[in-house]
Amino acid sequence: MSLLSNGARRALLLASAAMLASLPALAAEPTLSVSGAARAEAASAPKAAALPSAAEAAAALAQEEESDRVDPWEGANRSVHSFNDGLDEAVLEPVARGYRDVVPEFGRNRVSNFMANLKAPQIFVNSTLAGDADSSVTTVMRFMVNTTFGIGGLFDVATEMGMPKTKADFGKTLATWGVGPGPYTVLPVFGPSTVRDTGGKIVDMALDPVSYFLAPPLWASLTTSAADGISQREQNLDTVAELKRSSLDYYAAMRSAWMQHREKEVTEKLQFPKPKDASN
Repeated sequence: MSLLSNGARRALLLASAAMLASLPALAAEPTLSVSGAARAEAASAPKAAALPSAAEAAAALAQEEESDRVDPWEGANRSVHSFNDGLDEAVLEPVARGYRDVVPEFGRNRVSNFMANLKAPQIFVNSTLAGDADSSVTTVMRFMVNTTFGIGGLFDVATEMGMPKTKADFGKTLATWGVGPGPYTVLPVFGPSTVRDTGGKIVDMALDPVSYFLAPPLWASLTTSAADGISQREQNLDTVAELKRSSLDYYAAMRSAWMQHREKEVTEKLQFPKPKDASN
């Protein structure tokens, strides 16, 4: 975490940009003559790293301001991110790697399909609330086909029959109603989110069908969430490892990657086919 406040960093960047902009003028001023020995000594000295240009300093300032707008709670978010990363390294990643090593790909695919089939009621409700009738119908048909012919959802027969998977959650539903994402936030255990999506997660947990058939409901929902989390973590083992390896600031890299991915998902949901005008 940076030792400087956001305001201090912005002031430093502004001062740097002003100083760098004045360098050409300073370079044009006459310089004092130096002896040949002094010139030779200066030439043999290690060269300092090139200073950033005024444009680079201005770009850094713009990036800093954008970060403040999207992530105003960065300090607290970084603390939670560090906690989640420690928990991931100590528990979730080893479990996911053990799961990959012990369970063959065929078995892991069955678990993934089963967990996806359990989400059908949530997807149906959210698609309906968002006014996406096509996705609502497709979700019902997929659930019926996969639950029966797919042996409880272990096999994705519906996709092979031309019924593609649909993704929907209450966060996306709120987006179709015109609710903005709000500030970026990092939730303990659950990870990256926004204010809008945090509210969406609570509603989606209430829509979890497992909680209505198993008792106690909260533990049933948490158990399925944990199983789904391990399955998802196994699928992203290589992606997360590469992100950590290639980024100078893992927190900022994760925030950027998650925000871009989530924006793409929401945009696709907002562009679902609307009913054609009856006059056409």
